[in-house]
Amino acid sequence: MTLMPCIKAQVVNPIALQSASTDPKDTVEGLRLFLEDALQAARNHDSKKLSLDISQTAIPHYADFFRKTWPGPGESWVGGYATDLSENQGHFKSLLTYLSQVDGELVIRSVNQNPEGGRGMEWGMLDSLALPLDIYYAGWKVAPKSPDDQHTLPIGYFFFVDGGFRWDSTVQFVTKVVHSTTPIYPYPVSDDSPKGTVSLIFTLNSNGTVSRESIQVAHRPGTTDDPKLIQAAKDAVVQYQYMPPDLFKIKMGNMMETVGVPPSAKETLAPPKIVFIPSPPNK
Repeated sequence: MTLMPCIKAQVVNPIALQSASTDPKDTVEGLRLFLEDALQAARNHDSKKLSLDISQTAIPHYADFFRKTWPGPGESWVGGYATDLSENQGHFKSLLTYLSQVDGELVIRSVNQNPEGGRGMEWGMLDSLALPLDIYYAGWKVAPKSPDDQHTLPIGYFFFVDGGFRWDSTVQFVTKVVHSTTPIYPYPVSDDSPKGTVSLIFTLNSNGTVSRESIQVAHRPGTTDDPKLIQAAKDAVVQYQYMPPDLFKIKMGNMMETVGVPPSAKETLAPPKIVFIPSPPNK
């Protein structure tokens, strides 16, 4: 499954909105306590306890679970879940270890009761359910260092199955920008100042910063060869901060387009557009 952005909408599938369990742990607060316990194990450098907590999130009888809960699409998730489980759990452990050192707080919601709507992934998860199932989403709201530094790192989706919270390791989160810098227009303000589009391809370091050495100009149709506009784009993108890609099992190449506009006293360079281009994962 792939996470897709979506807009708020009401989910009408009655099966999806039914609670699948009467277990008192099967609540937002129950998942919060479970994750807080795992994060505390990470803070205490208790690798054995953290590994045990993560192992307990494996879906029991996963093949039957996927096939019976989501007839049709569930079959395609069985093989990948089994093949990648060990590797994904390793990424999950690295993610929790990382979050345990980041100031912030858990953000958890019931997907059944408060879904991101539209016709995105969560709508599909709920609408295609064949059996009642309680689904939760968890993220880590990072303590902002400035008013513009507001972002949440995704932890993932959890199902409550057989008395425990089971992490859906089939969902991969695409890394995104959490801090950006507007390029500085390099020419004096005048009506005939140069303008154009600069396309840059670059890779990310494991902590989400841009690798300065990797930045390359993509000479695509319609882009500019103006050296000052290109340098302005490079100087901006190297200051970008993304979600740490390694923690989400995602290796990303990225393309940034900066569009020059006719300069004025109020506007010197349009905001950049970001397009994500996945690069092959490291083996």
